Amino acid sequence: MKKDPSKVNCEVKARTEVQLPDTPATPVVNPDLTGAFIKVPLVLAETTLQIVVEADIPLDPPASEIKRVLKDVFLTQCKLVPVGPFTEIDDTGFFTSAGAKLFVEG
Repeated sequence: MKKDPSKVNCEVKARTEVQLPDTPATPVVNPDLTGAFIKVPLVLAETTLQIVVEADIPLDPPASEIKRVLKDVFLTQCKLVPVGPFTEIDDTGFFTSAGAKLFVEG
């Protein structure tokens, strides 16, 4: 006699998750902690980049008009390389540059 696959007993371990309460948390403060540093991601600049892309696409049969072109471009790598001359900012060890070149790949 062949067993019906829809009636096979599957041993599954189950558990019930308990939702955390909505009570406010008490912050932990250490008054002896001085000069602490934290690393926080920060957006330095946002810019719009426009690159003209040209392609020859053969159409069969030839088209008399193109109504819409939909294309998504994804940035895979980006590097900003400063170019000189460099000027130090008030003996801080940080420098400003006259310009920079932006290299993008995508």
